[in-house]
Amino acid sequence: MRKLWWLFALIFLLLGCSVHTEPSPTGTISDQTSLRENLNQIVKRQLDREPLSFSIILEDHSDYRFVGEQKGADWTLKSEGTDEPIKLTKKGDQIELVQSDNREKLSQRQLGLISPRDHLILLQEAAGRIKPIPATEEGIEGMEIILDKGKIGQIVEQQMGSQETAREVALNASRKIQVRYHLWYRTRDRELTRMEIHLDSTNPSSEKRVRYIFRNP
Repeated sequence: MRKLWWLFALIFLLLGCSVHTEPSPTGTISDQTSLRENLNQIVKRQLDREPLSFSIILEDHSDYRFVGEQKGADWTLKSEGTDEPIKLTKKGDQIELVQSDNREKLSQRQLGLISPRDHLILLQEAAGRIKPIPATEEGIEGMEIILDKGKIGQIVEQQMGSQETAREVALNASRKIQVRYHLWYRTRDRELTRMEIHLDSTNPSSEKRVRYIFRNP
């Protein structure tokens, strides 16, 4: 089951290392400004919510669902549908992984980005091109965000420190991968209902998706 957590870590490593050429922003400057204002409103609303309840679904492991709750920078995550229960807890700088009777201390570098707060702050700080995407539900709007590679590169350098080997592995793995965020939110109050992280590969069998569902009022 540890391989599930490495997928989360891989997402973080790949964010700053993609070598794909991003398309130029579509629409006018005012369109981008409006979308960015919407994004900031969505992020602020979620960051102000405590506690924030959510579920995580990994596309390749659809039988596994992780149910979590976040309070500030601290969070808990529990598995559903696994043979052996998994619980992950972050409190302060301490992260603990419990699987059956086994306990293990982990670092933020080992796990990468897991909590919604981490992803939302990343979007707020490093959003590049933004465009609207269609939603299938009435009263729901969507947007796609591709992150600014320069800013993400700086974040990766700070997180990985002197781990040159890890950076090189991430770079090699990301040469055929692009990362996109999809957000769906309520039109009337900018309440986020779903977030998806897409890892798009030139090899369709290698494409990944992680879905966050928010249990908000």
